Amino acid sequence: MDAPVDFKVNSYPISRQLCRFSVRCHRSRLVNATHRRPSTAWLRLKVFFSCNTLLFLVLMIRDETLASSPDLKILVADDSPVYRKLIAQALSQENCTVLFAKNGRQAVDLFAEHRPALVITDWTMPDISGPEFCQRIRRDFQSFYAYVILLTANTDKEEVIEGLAAGADDYLTKPFHPGELHARVKVGRRIADLHHQLQTKNRQLEEMALTDPLTGLPNRRAIDLWATLQLSACARHDFPIWVVMADLDHFKKINDTHGHNAGDVVLKTFAEALKSNTRSSKILRASGG
Repeated sequence: MDAPVDFKVNSYPISRQLCRFSVRCHRSRLVNATHRRPSTAWLRLKVFFSCNTLLFLVLMIRDETLASSPDLKILVADDSPVYRKLIAQALSQENCTVLFAKNGRQAVDLFAEHRPALVITDWTMPDISGPEFCQRIRRDFQSFYAYVILLTANTDKEEVIEGLAAGADDYLTKPFHPGELHARVKVGRRIADLHHQLQTKNRQLEEMALTDPLTGLPNRRAIDLWATLQLSACARHDFPIWVVMADLDHFKKINDTHGHNAGDVVLKTFAEALKSNTRSSKILRASGG
């Protein structure tokens, strides 16, 4: 019998932090290897080994949490211990961390500390009402999105409209059905995930718009934005600003002799040297070709 062949798969095109997989296979045998990550993602490699040639027939990728929000946190704000218990039971099947607040002020503090993706808040609380809590979330945390479900015993449509206008995304009347609450939490989780993905993409696009793709240094647009703020601060506080220009001698000769790929390596190496020897409070930019 042929001895098993060990090899490592050291690349994963979706994640920068690459996982290592040990796959054992025999000649002329189709085998599967599965590796489960803590995020419940898994890769399945179907490998065929024959005549010293390794063919990757199928690479199936399944990642239920890829590009989604981190572990779900749900903040429950209700002054009634009975309803806090009912909500906890309704969420017992949900893979999440639940934070409980007994009043509106505690809810505001917990939200500021933990930034939960989903909030379930009662309408009537002794200090801060549910609509007021919604307004604070939308006013004080504009850069962070949380899906807010408002629990209310009010069935009057005008009051429901008031709650939604205050910043709630959904509402549920008391007494609620546990299955309905669970379903609405599922909806909120999907929307929160979409917002998280959108924010991540926006940050990536913003970084790309302000970064030189070759050197990884800030581009001209980034310098213009930075310089405008710095010059304004210099004029306001009357302190100097300095600019240093460094030139690579005979760089054209490198391109002409060894090709532009070699020139790109020189630029990247020089950029890394600058970044590693420059304070984070300073800014660098590559200029020219």
